[in-house]
Amino acid sequence: MLLVVITNQVQVPGTGKGLVQFGDLCDLSPESATFDPPAQISFSFDPASLPKGRSAASLVIATYDQKAGKWVVLNSSVDKKSNLVNAKIAHFSAYGLFSRSAGLNSIWWVLIGLVIAIAIGLAISVLTTRRTAGPAELDEQPKPLDPARAARSELIQ
Repeated sequence: MLLVVITNQVQVPGTGKGLVQFGDLCDLSPESATFDPPAQISFSFDPASLPKGRSAASLVIATYDQKAGKWVVLNSSVDKKSNLVNAKIAHFSAYGLFSRSAGLNSIWWVLIGLVIAIAIGLAISVLTTRRTAGPAELDEQPKPLDPARAARSELIQ
């Protein structure tokens, strides 16, 4: 006997950072049932009701791992034409549709990459300048343009 229970929970336990419940959860039982080959599970979605700042590409199906106490994201595919998110499952469990954000970690990696690129660019610029300008040119003091100023600076020294 196949029993599908759809629940709409406000609070989802252990979603973790960057994972937001989007839509209903389903609890497929009996949990001891397994599939070989895996079966496909699909969740439909309404693109107009996606969380702010998230796209259909951010949608994933996750299963709740009771032992670990957290949701585990499955290898999911998004069919934008039919507004379906699909994943293969090998057993019955609790499944849900979630939106996963890139998170701050990705933003930080982009910023770090930018800083490294700028630092490398500056280093190359400095090395190139030193190679084109001879050592004598780098050690020389700038020559004053005004002879009267030059005389004053010599008196002060």
